[in-house]
Amino acid sequence: MSDELMIPKSPLQFRKNSEYEPQRILVGVTGGSAAGKTTLCETIKREIQYDSDVDMTILSCDSFYKEVDKTKIDITQYNFDHPDSIDWDYAFQVISTLLSGKPSKIPNYSFVTYKREDEDQIVLPAQVIVFEGILSLYDERIRNCMSYKIFIHCDDDIRLCRRILRDVQERGRSVQSVLFQYSQFVKRSFENFISPFMSQADLIIPGHRSNHVSVAFIVNHLKNMAKQNGLLREKLNTQLYFGDILYSVDGFMRNRTSMDFTKYYSNYKQLFFPEEQLKNELLYITQNFLGGKLTTKKSIYKMVKLCFKQTYIMLEKCLVQNKQTFDQVKCYHLNEILAKEFIPDKNINTIVVAVPYILRNGTQKLHQVEEKLKQQQQIQLIVVNVFSDIKAVTDINWTFKRLKILVNAFLVGRLDKFRSLLLLQQDQEPDIMFQQDRFYKKLNEFIKKKKLGNIKNEDDEFC
Repeated sequence: MSDELMIPKSPLQFRKNSEYEPQRILVGVTGGSAAGKTTLCETIKREIQYDSDVDMTILSCDSFYKEVDKTKIDITQYNFDHPDSIDWDYAFQVISTLLSGKPSKIPNYSFVTYKREDEDQIVLPAQVIVFEGILSLYDERIRNCMSYKIFIHCDDDIRLCRRILRDVQERGRSVQSVLFQYSQFVKRSFENFISPFMSQADLIIPGHRSNHVSVAFIVNHLKNMAKQNGLLREKLNTQLYFGDILYSVDGFMRNRTSMDFTKYYSNYKQLFFPEEQLKNELLYITQNFLGGKLTTKKSIYKMVKLCFKQTYIMLEKCLVQNKQTFDQVKCYHLNEILAKEFIPDKNINTIVVAVPYILRNGTQKLHQVEEKLKQQQQIQLIVVNVFSDIKAVTDINWTFKRLKILVNAFLVGRLDKFRSLLLLQQDQEPDIMFQQDRFYKKLNEFIKKKKLGNIKNEDDEFC
């Protein structure tokens, strides 16, 4: 683990770092195997984010299993339901880091190799952090950090039936092996290490039926707790610049007044508007987008081309406003920075990264970029971005420390509508016409020409 993921001496220290540090809420969700914990957590997350500014992250106990050497241990005799199978120090370390307002890394545990995979997952600190699992209330340190503890109570025979169906259908196991593991480990562990913590729970809910009433109660309670904690964000570290095209989805953010991002109701800080020669084209694209007329690849191509051009104009204005010159700026490919052997040039003070789109849950790679640059204190980071959604921009404003400027041409108000207008399915990434390699190439060419002072006037092919 890195030095940044240090264990605080006391959870009370989480609240002392910043006057804008949110009072993050840690929720524990526990119950027997197959009681419905994961389903409940996903339902709560969907409902709490549906119509509110409250964000939620789910951590699973399963991520913190210790590695098992199958050459030395008979895996069929290994008890994954015992507390000793969990790396509690690691789990507490991650939760402490998230509660202190910093991103953290969690391992990806493989139940094929029974080891942690090489690449960790970066998790961002949310206002509500849910720690779920059969043993989520077991560790006293973690339990003391929790603001709310939920126990799902479900009859043993229902849980056993669910476990048989799940393991046979999803994991290819036999009914006989499922019954052996249940009688040998699962039932005993529930009686010894899980059921006793029912008395520690703030709320006990039934797990044998749909819990619409329970979910509504929990969601409303968490929203009220978040409001009582102020919903104040950390002080603004990143300057966020948007272009006129940000109106394009549902007329979002038509107010051009600068707003303070440290307030929970703020959406942006400052706007740069396009050059005169682009205004008519941008108006045409906005009207067609809102009218649902972008129905061909050619029309989408035109919109993306204008967005590319807009980001270049905005980048130049940002540098001028911050009294920087192109002489000390260098553009890097995202994959180049993330490579192990990456070392930035010594004669630059600003790194520009071209990222075509940062949509929901898409900021993890940018946190990896910050990790790469943490030893380079003299270097500022600028991200030039074409498409973002509101959640991604909010994550950037709350959690990034090294990112000084985000240039964004197109802000998406409703991600589902944006996908539908671009003719995309819900599970598709919007990579039509604006791939990473192409955007990097064009932005890099723009910066090089600016250094040479012979940038051409704006009829170049941008896509």
